[in-house]
Amino acid sequence: MSALAFRSISNAAYAMDGGSITLWLRDEHEVEHQLLLVQHRMPLRRPDRRLGRLYLDGRLIELHSPEEAAILAFLEVAPTSVAEHSGRKPTDRVTCAGADLEAFFAAVEKGPAVAARQLVKEVVAFVRFD
Repeated sequence: MSALAFRSISNAAYAMDGGSITLWLRDEHEVEHQLLLVQHRMPLRRPDRRLGRLYLDGRLIELHSPEEAAILAFLEVAPTSVAEHSGRKPTDRVTCAGADLEAFFAAVEKGPAVAARQLVKEVVAFVRFD
């Protein structure tokens, strides 16, 4: 699957394992794919995953490969189709202990699409920094 086949970001999640991020990418056939950036994952949960690396549908993406570059280029411009939520604010009674969490929960306050875009920004920045 090349990044060119992806059409949108349909969901995003920030794991409380130390910061792993999962993005759900929808392709031209409306099939969802998972892009995982492993960060500080608790080793007992998934010892087979390498810290700081991208996985697409469970497959390790090679560092600095054309596939990684295409995925990052897609993420930088990808539209989001994240559903809006209603009801109680998700950040009621949340205390943050890090700048990354603080930025994420500030984005959550603005809605799911903004939160997803914040996580995309973090993934791209982390991978490009390497």
